[in-house]
Amino acid sequence: MIYVVTDGAYSDYGICGVFDDKALAQQFKALFVPRGRVEVWDLNPYAREVRAGYQLYQVVIHRDGTVWSVEQREEVHYFLGRDEIAPCLWRKVPTGHLATHVLAPDEAHAVKVANERRAAYLAQETARTG
Repeated sequence: MIYVVTDGAYSDYGICGVFDDKALAQQFKALFVPRGRVEVWDLNPYAREVRAGYQLYQVVIHRDGTVWSVEQREEVHYFLGRDEIAPCLWRKVPTGHLATHVLAPDEAHAVKVANERRAAYLAQETARTG
């Protein structure tokens, strides 16, 4: 873990300092960035995947488990984040689909992970709506 002192929002957002000690980050914030925040970030969060040569895939999957598309991506700005899945809102995709981004060694593994996320998402949705 590292502790990142930040300030601002949107286009004014910036990193003011990076620390390996939480108390030091809080002290720095109090002295120099009183309106800022201390954020906790993982250090090397995808080290295993990078070392193993994983690729980034975008998987669009229907709620029933039918895969609509799998695309290998290179642009990191498409990455939703670890374990996230969300309703797909792109106009070209029929209603009822979910989208996720997966770091995986191959397409088949990406689909497997997407299906696991889909099942968890639907279980949480059912728990919320009763």
